[in-house]
Amino acid sequence: MSREVLLVTGASGLLGSHIVRRAGGKFELIAAYRSHPVMFPDARCVPLDLADRKSVENLFRTAKPGLVIHTAALADVDYCEDHPDEAWAVNAEGTAYVARACRETGARLVHISTDAVFDGSRGMYAEDDEPRPINIYARTKFEAERRVRETCPESLIVRTAFYGSGLSWRKGLAQWALDRLRSGEPFPMFTDVFFSPIYVGDLVEILFESYRKGLSGIYHVGGRERCSKYEFGMALARTFALDPGNLTPGVLADVPLRAPRPKDISLDVSKITRDLGRPMPTLAEGLRRFRDDQLRM
Repeated sequence: MSREVLLVTGASGLLGSHIVRRAGGKFELIAAYRSHPVMFPDARCVPLDLADRKSVENLFRTAKPGLVIHTAALADVDYCEDHPDEAWAVNAEGTAYVARACRETGARLVHISTDAVFDGSRGMYAEDDEPRPINIYARTKFEAERRVRETCPESLIVRTAFYGSGLSWRKGLAQWALDRLRSGEPFPMFTDVFFSPIYVGDLVEILFESYRKGLSGIYHVGGRERCSKYEFGMALARTFALDPGNLTPGVLADVPLRAPRPKDISLDVSKITRDLGRPMPTLAEGLRRFRDDQLRM
């Protein structure tokens, strides 16, 4: 019996690479990347230019996926602010091409969005709260959501904020903070910026569980707790038994950033908790799994 074909876009990124690694043996895997070629033992790795409609159409025509997990995006917030046309072409138009190809081939689409679609004025956002993106990156991601809902109304759209260790070309928040903690050099983390972080390994499990249950529509998937970036850094230090003495409290206004940032984009995860019938992981649980996975690498 042939296995279902899973196409993962953004396979060179943190989330995409973890999906590919954890799906080995369960699917016939196609790992699509843009500018950072990757190799996985259980996947066929192929280049994909999301901004090129023909590139997307040709890949779908040859791959014939039954499931698409679309993680690819330009996610550098300041880069997007400085390159709005490119951000729009990849994040909004590229997602529209993927959604259209899914509709035409009958593939199920899981689209990864972001907690940054909200303006951060109050936090603990539920799925039916109105998004108000405040920077170019967030606007393109919100437009991508709109294109997916319009083209593939049965798709699953996941707003999230995840952490972990990915491939070497770009480090996420957790790996960046770990490197700073180990270096002993002073560095700040914000006490006035809040989110609901989830370990990437936990997120991957939830994505596949949601797919198996046939969930559709918008879901917020994050950790059970709201925390500040500074609290996250302190918890990271405790979990890895590192001295947090060089981690200093800072505030968003102290750092000159080209793109505005929302202050509180924590997520209400009641809906996914109810529909999966299990609680989301706590920060401590996620960080322990992150630590244990790093030790096995």
